[in-house]
Amino acid sequence: MKKLLTAGVILLAATTLVGCGSKSKKETASKDYKLTNVTLPLKEKVSLNLLTTQNQVAPKDPNDMTIFKRLEKDSNVHINWTNYPNDFVEKRNLDIASGDLPDAIFNAQAGEQDLLTWAKMV
Repeated sequence: MKKLLTAGVILLAATTLVGCGSKSKKETASKDYKLTNVTLPLKEKVSLNLLTTQNQVAPKDPNDMTIFKRLEKDSNVHINWTNYPNDFVEKRNLDIASGDLPDAIFNAQAGEQDLLTWAKMV
């Protein structure tokens, strides 16, 4: 079952990989909000689960960064981050292989072969 989270696409389209899941796998992605005719900020706050790698000079919680505070205020979309400071690519791949899928991956560090492999899993 593919999920298209419109708010996530609008909010992070240039820098994310949208997550997909299936009923046979453990899903950690947010519920399907079934958003239509989206205008920002959203009337009701929604939360998305994103995976990222920690920048060593940035706060441990990306929500402490000014840009993400502003995006949340302007969009009414809260991000629950899974933030791997070390071995990001290995941990990202393990999460994907296990079906532990976020809604999106911010700064995915993914190449063409990664994308092709993930597409076959869905």
